[in-house]
Amino acid sequence: DCGGELYQRGDDNEATMKKRLSVYEASTRPLIDYYKGAGIYTEIDGRQPIDKVTEDLINVLSSVKE
Repeated sequence: DCGGELYQRGDDNEATMKKRLSVYEASTRPLIDYYKGAGIYTEIDGRQPIDKVTEDLINVLSSVKE
């Protein structure tokens, strides 16, 4: 839209995205479910401004009991 040249990575395609989603479902989602079930999972919205993400991380980490 801006008129600049578009650069695209060689692995930026539908097949690679499907593989990434498959790996996520097989490897990552079970870990999230496990830690949620253990009551030690906290989700932080990484789409927030970086200062807010940092604040949220510090708050979560400071509340962790050893």
